[in-house]
Amino acid sequence: MNAVRENLSGVNPSLVLVLCLLVGGIAGFFVGQGGPIASQVTLTTGVDPSLLSPVDEYIIAGFRCPSPACPQCELRNCDCAEAQTLRNRVKQELGQGKDGTVIRQEMMAQYGNQLKMGPN
Repeated sequence: MNAVRENLSGVNPSLVLVLCLLVGGIAGFFVGQGGPIASQVTLTTGVDPSLLSPVDEYIIAGFRCPSPACPQCELRNCDCAEAQTLRNRVKQELGQGKDGTVIRQEMMAQYGNQLKMGPN
């Protein structure tokens, strides 16, 4: 028993307190990942389903959003409804088996200068 007391007498109480707070904070973080607040965050922060995969972004690369409300937004990451509609169209046509290069050419033919970055 005296040997245990001798070993504990060298322990710094402040260090033990800091260590306990650190372990408790880390444990609380991991427990909080699955709690009710975490599920609300997951519901409110979603990825735009109209965004194209990196493999397919070449189809709209260098295009700006044709909406007059978005004078210099890149089409690939613009949040307006028109940009989302165009990206959804591209995804739909890809899903139907249409070639990405053909989709890009059709968009350029339909929108012309509206898709070019920089001044019209």
